Amino acid sequence: MPLVLVTINHDNPYIRKYGIEAGLAFLLREQVSAVLTCRDPGGELEPDDIEIQFRDRNPKNDVGGDRYDLQIIVFANEFPDRRKNLGERCVVLNHILERTYAHLGIHGYTWILLSPAVFVTF
Repeated sequence: MPLVLVTINHDNPYIRKYGIEAGLAFLLREQVSAVLTCRDPGGELEPDDIEIQFRDRNPKNDVGGDRYDLQIIVFANEFPDRRKNLGERCVVLNHILERTYAHLGIHGYTWILLSPAVFVTF
């Protein structure tokens, strides 16, 4: 289950006035699952497999990154098929986000981190 951490800068006038969390959550669940799905066993993803956590950027507690309105960090299991074209996958996701938000004056970055991991429920 990939985990997406999103830090939002509510100092951005558009974000402050309209909020974007609900729409962004829907978009990220759809697109992260599509971008990270791979042929390796266990690498198939559906939107319900994506967990998203939002946090507000706090200038008193956060150092650096203040030029970004959205900081999107994706943690996912490392599979050989994902790893071999990770850069392309990240560019695809970032392009979708840019196309959706840049014209509103919202700027950010996308960072996908793959690592060996195990997910077990109880």
